[in-house]
Amino acid sequence: MKQILLISVLLIILFSSSYSHNYSKDIQINNDDPVNADEIGQLLMDTASAKYLPLAVGNKYIYIVQTIPIPTTSSKMKTTITKDTLISGKRYFYFSNPPLFSSCWMRYDSLTGCAIAYSTNGGCFPYTNDRIVDSLAAKINDQSTGCFFSFYHLRRCNDTSNITLFGNYQTKRKSFYHDGLLVGGSTYARNIGLSYCSALEFDGTSYTLIGCMLNGVVYGDTALTGITNLNTGIPDKFSLYQNYPNPFNPTTKIKFDIKKEFRNQESEVKLSIYDILGRKIEDLVNEKLQPGSYEITFDGANLPSGIYFYRLTTEGYSDVKKMTLLK
Repeated sequence: MKQILLISVLLIILFSSSYSHNYSKDIQINNDDPVNADEIGQLLMDTASAKYLPLAVGNKYIYIVQTIPIPTTSSKMKTTITKDTLISGKRYFYFSNPPLFSSCWMRYDSLTGCAIAYSTNGGCFPYTNDRIVDSLAAKINDQSTGCFFSFYHLRRCNDTSNITLFGNYQTKRKSFYHDGLLVGGSTYARNIGLSYCSALEFDGTSYTLIGCMLNGVVYGDTALTGITNLNTGIPDKFSLYQNYPNPFNPTTKIKFDIKKEFRNQESEVKLSIYDILGRKIEDLVNEKLQPGSYEITFDGANLPSGIYFYRLTTEGYSDVKKMTLLK
């Protein structure tokens, strides 16, 4: 019994070091059950915090990027979770082209409720190779006290109210803001992820989420996947065409046809990109589509030169073609 109490006290101290807030609670532990650190950690925090950072390979986010000073410039950018891996027994997900910092491995820490980024420069207590991006289990006025990923991640939680995204999607938010001279912050939407961030005095840039695709479900901007319906009639067969231009740098267009199925007006369609070793880079399309001819743009800006493959898969049909990225 003394050993169990000692473990509980140590975990409370460890968790409290991530951000300043009193999380003392009455915790009942069955002496007949093994003590699991993650289970105790979940009792000590907002158990819904993981929902503010949905992690799955293939998830995509489209942001409007605005840069000041005047004249303000505006553009779109895409962030994609392209792969996952195990590092020291913990599962990380690779964020390609995330807002504000370079592509990196990230994870959700179930013990502290923090969004964590793998640091090639090493971590700090209590993380060996990680640093805090934001404390997703934070309550109002909680603030990370150390081991943050970069200086603009030293932020205080200042809003946990409701938010409406994409015009009609209502959910809860967790917003963080700098206490110091820096102007900027971040907002996470429950079941969605990062919906806004900025570091206005750092690089004068803000990122606002306008659409995303999570586990194959599209939210917001219907142009998220870049699919264009060519409106050329209903094809009588499935087809995958050669990309053009080819070779390309860094973008190319891929056209495919979806025929009308007898039993189902819509077809489950997946268009995936692979490297020369057969490893999946991303799913360009992963959704139900009406019969028709479609075209989508693939952007290889974050990939090295080389040979890649794209595969179209739907019920009863599969085809693959080769393309060359030449920078």
